[in-house]
Amino acid sequence: MFSGMGHSRRLALVSLITLVPVAIADEPRRPADSAGGKPHALLMAQRAREAIRTSRLEILTREYPVTGGAAAFRTWRSAGSDVLQIDRGDERGVLMRSRAGPEFDVRALRYQCAMGDEVWLRTEDDDDVFVVSRDQPQFLLLDLRCLGLDPTTFDNLTFEQNAAKTGLTLSWSEAPDGDLVKVTTSAQDGGFMQWWIDPARDWSVVRTRVGMGAEVWYESVVTLQKADGVWFPSRVQVLPGGSDPSEVVAEIEVLAAEFNRPEHPQRFTPEDIGVETGMLLHWRDESRVWDGEKPVTTEEYFERRRRGEIQPGPTVLRSFARHRVQAEKLEQASSAPATAPATTRPAPRELAEWEAYVVAFIRRHDLDAGQTERALAILRDCQDLAGNALRRIEFEIGEATGPGARAAAEERARRAREEVQRIFERRLVPRLEALLTSAQRERAVPG
Repeated sequence: MFSGMGHSRRLALVSLITLVPVAIADEPRRPADSAGGKPHALLMAQRAREAIRTSRLEILTREYPVTGGAAAFRTWRSAGSDVLQIDRGDERGVLMRSRAGPEFDVRALRYQCAMGDEVWLRTEDDDDVFVVSRDQPQFLLLDLRCLGLDPTTFDNLTFEQNAAKTGLTLSWSEAPDGDLVKVTTSAQDGGFMQWWIDPARDWSVVRTRVGMGAEVWYESVVTLQKADGVWFPSRVQVLPGGSDPSEVVAEIEVLAAEFNRPEHPQRFTPEDIGVETGMLLHWRDESRVWDGEKPVTTEEYFERRRRGEIQPGPTVLRSFARHRVQAEKLEQASSAPATAPATTRPAPRELAEWEAYVVAFIRRHDLDAGQTERALAILRDCQDLAGNALRRIEFEIGEATGPGARAAAEERARRAREEVQRIFERRLVPRLEALLTSAQRERAVPG
């Protein structure tokens, strides 16, 4: 099951318990039935979770080897096969920290919602929405319906799939252990997993263990609570095998839980993650616009907007206004001469050229007011990405000291300039092109 995995890989496996992105299944992944050898107790544990049709959880996760116990808060909801997750960042609301310093930290809510065969993703106050296939690994989209059931991960049932991929055959056993039932599965390579299940509490798992041969790699301890008639973990702690029980390497705490309440939605919609009319959908390999009910082509959206049939939502309008003001300020600032040598700081001329490109694009294709607003919003978004790259360069060069530090910083600066060029080619230009109707493409004004 785990043959060939050395000590460092085992530590990596433990550290990834809360980090591995997963593809959300349509339902919690079912174990094999008893005919396949899986013991009754583990089947009952799984079936108890399958009775959860809707839920809302407030959770706190910590992973000690990787982040030193940094907190990550999330809201997690399920509605049938749909899953919605809001990543709320740490105790200060920081979603992603930057090595360049707190100035570059990301403080915003991140929304992910699995609906049907798709996952929709957006960030707070952003009018861009990304839509990807549900079988594609996401950021950190969890399936907490399986919390505590799989000894190798907090949120899914993957050990059988992993064994099948490597050609291993699992053998099973079940035995009483006091008031609990102990279930063991092992493979021919010596790897094993164990569950301790409490029949008195809806066949809930209270402890698991993973190891190889006589060695225990790590184990998890599950604290249970009852909410809305459902026994569910209030805390799962992962401990390294053979270590001090207080040496937790990862944990997830359920701060609040609701299950199967009549007021819970039975399905989620894009509106549940704040998708508004006028938001641009990066729809797999193409772009669409949300019209309030469904994705439509940019051509249809702007035509219906011209006719007054639909109006952008407040986030979209606010974004347009913000981008216009920021673009005007940046255009004024970019006209000032560069004061630093190009070898240590890229001159702002590149960003000014982006503005000229967008202005020419608007004129060449005769964009209407709505398209012009969207083009300016796209420009500002891409300028923000590029500006962050340039500020990182200044930070790195300013901090560089010693004989080889300057050369290293200039190499990083070179790579950052290449990144800026990639933003222009892969983000700015394609997103502008996606705004055009077919008629505008055909009648493009030269120049």
